[in-house]
Amino acid sequence: MPDAVYPIRPDPQIGDVISAWSNQTAHGARPLPAKQRALARIGLVLIAALLAFLGGMAVMAGANTLLDVRLDPTIVYPAAGVVSLVALVLVSRPRPCVSYVGKDGVQENVALPLRKKDAVMRWADAEALFVREREESGSGGAYQGTSYAVTFRDREGRVLFDITGLRHDRGMWAHESEHWDFAKAVIERWSAMRWERAEREKRDTGLATFRAGDKRLRVGEQRLLLDDEELTPASVARITLGDGVLSIHRKGAVEGIFRSKGIDRFQVADVADFDVVLRALERWGRFSISAG
Repeated sequence: MPDAVYPIRPDPQIGDVISAWSNQTAHGARPLPAKQRALARIGLVLIAALLAFLGGMAVMAGANTLLDVRLDPTIVYPAAGVVSLVALVLVSRPRPCVSYVGKDGVQENVALPLRKKDAVMRWADAEALFVREREESGSGGAYQGTSYAVTFRDREGRVLFDITGLRHDRGMWAHESEHWDFAKAVIERWSAMRWERAEREKRDTGLATFRAGDKRLRVGEQRLLLDDEELTPASVARITLGDGVLSIHRKGAVEGIFRSKGIDRFQVADVADFDVVLRALERWGRFSISAG
């Protein structure tokens, strides 16, 4: 963004900056797109109305109990609504947000209402990446957005860095999410480096190793090992991907209502470096992956 201003300098740990984003310009915070502004205003009004209702009830009950005074609800509720709305506007006003993707790491700096988040991670410290995406629904099944969590963990499973948020992919409020664009840039950078690591491991040992739930998944030339069980394209009927689940169907598998035989299912969110796993299965394993 040519007009962006970066109030936070990149941490030296992340090395040379490859890409960057900031919600700040020389004239202040970058305005939100029209749809996002309208959605934010509606949200603020609805939350203010709820707070006004609850606060008004509390004020009238307190005045009646403690002071034996009956307040006029036509005055109390509007006053509580105005106070709630002003407070919400002050709390939710745009604050500086900066993100960097570097050659050696990633950084996200966000000024939150009560604290500041300044997260920095070196690629070399990360062992695996887990990505979770889930559509959120309200009453009646109405789509309310897609939540996402991009989480890096070390060898001991500890969280090193995470990117979380809510985006709107469809519906009348659908809009581009710059924060999700940042998450995708991080995923792309990591996947490129993770693929190089997998290639080295395969070249040295014949197999590249990944984690899939509580199992170890290893991929080599026309072979797939789930823990100690070896599968080949000839022994697998199909591999499907759908509704956030990767399913491996062996030939002769029996699918039941309560229990299936010969089928392994993995939640995509539980498969480390999922994009790299899919690429390895298709390119090295020669497995075909279809929508399921």
